[in-house]
Amino acid sequence: MRRIIVAKAREVWPRFMEVAMKLGLDGKDLGGLTGLAGTLTYLGWPLMKPSMHKAVHYFGLYRPSREDILKFMERTGKRFQKHYSGSARRYLNMLTTTILAKEGRYPPKAKDEREVLRRLIKALMKLEPAGV
Repeated sequence: MRRIIVAKAREVWPRFMEVAMKLGLDGKDLGGLTGLAGTLTYLGWPLMKPSMHKAVHYFGLYRPSREDILKFMERTGKRFQKHYSGSARRYLNMLTTTILAKEGRYPPKAKDEREVLRRLIKALMKLEPAGV
């Protein structure tokens, strides 16, 4: 199944392997390439320019302060809950696990996922032409 996802990603996005190379992945890292394909899908690349702020909230990698939680609860009258996409988080976790395994670190933590997401968005921004 992962091979099918990676083959489809290579077909749909011509610069997919270029992004993977910038992150340190090669053709043998099927788990990482699958995670990269899923993460790029949820980021909306290349149709949308990904924002780190929106991505951190979408993937559930933020930690609100106690004051922010209390303000939210006071304003809405509801209990605060994080809202994020579980499927998107799973793909980001696959990508992070593969990259950290290459670096010799395990298991991935939220700060590692945030760092990998930051590296991915910076790589995407460098690939995009300035006028797009």
